[in-house]
Amino acid sequence: MFTAQPASVITVFSGRLWMAFNNTVTFTAGGTFNSLAGDSGSFTIVETDCQPPIVALYPFTGQLFIFGFDWCQTLGNITQVGGNSGGVGGYWVNATDGGVFSFGNAQFHGSTGGMRLNKPVVGMAATHDAGGYWEVASDGGVFSFGDAHFWGSTGSIVLNKPMVGMAVTPDGGGYWLVASDGGIFAYGDAQFYGSTGSIRLNKPVIGMVPTHDGGGYWLIASDGGVFAYGDAGFFGSLGGAPPATALVGVAPTPGGGGYWVLGANGTVYPFGNAPRVGVGAVSPGLSAMKSPMTGLIPDLSGQGFDAVNGSGQVFAYGDAPWFGDVTTAVPGYSGHAVGIAVTPS
Repeated sequence: MFTAQPASVITVFSGRLWMAFNNTVTFTAGGTFNSLAGDSGSFTIVETDCQPPIVALYPFTGQLFIFGFDWCQTLGNITQVGGNSGGVGGYWVNATDGGVFSFGNAQFHGSTGGMRLNKPVVGMAATHDAGGYWEVASDGGVFSFGDAHFWGSTGSIVLNKPMVGMAVTPDGGGYWLVASDGGIFAYGDAQFYGSTGSIRLNKPVIGMVPTHDGGGYWLIASDGGVFAYGDAGFFGSLGGAPPATALVGVAPTPGGGGYWVLGANGTVYPFGNAPRVGVGAVSPGLSAMKSPMTGLIPDLSGQGFDAVNGSGQVFAYGDAPWFGDVTTAVPGYSGHAVGIAVTPS
């Protein structure tokens, strides 16, 4: 046990020991109850209406509730210092009806949640200053909010296959749309570097991500096949030996030297210089998953990512933060979440 770690309250949650002293919470390394090495860490609650000390830590329904004398918080609602952040200050989650949910420092800029859409929304992407975002529907209709500029869409074109996602150029001056056959549609200053539109695929493409300089992109198929174009490097894929569970997305490391591929069951497959990561201490555990994963977005440190499932639950991997999710914000939510985008801290 510890000999120099002050604690007035302790509990066990998500395979770790959690200890509170004043308003600081310290957690042990994953899978241990006595190690402050590895992925252990701490954070301090600094909200002005959460005066110290913490008087109770209570795990319940996949959450860790933190109590003061006259206040209560969960991991997703606190301001963290010295703990997980990954350079991320918040995130948005969007759903097939175009509804957008904001967490952390992410601001709500509008949505299509109150509109009658021709086709469901399938993804979203944010401007780099976090002042806006785009949503894309399966017919290629693009909806711009905040400082996101509309550069064009395929909403009036008859597509061979439905759109499945979008990605934004580094300066926000354009974007790519991708269809399930791997067809790429480039708008604004987005350049076309190639596609699988004329290739017979074993499984449909389910998403794309650009390189950090916008000089290329990766496409990912549901069997884990990865297709690299432009200056995107190929570091491996699962296409030759696909797992039993479908793959739902790919997220690159900041320098473009690797990427993670995520399975619908939450399994992570790292390639290149992408580190092997699991669900972090601040996140709900995968045992709490109510539905398959639908998307992911890397944090800004290259050491983790946030993922969302169809129920709107968010899971933080590696050093990515967790600020809450749709199921905690909207009890009984019955929609279908499809995308996630992050804001800088």
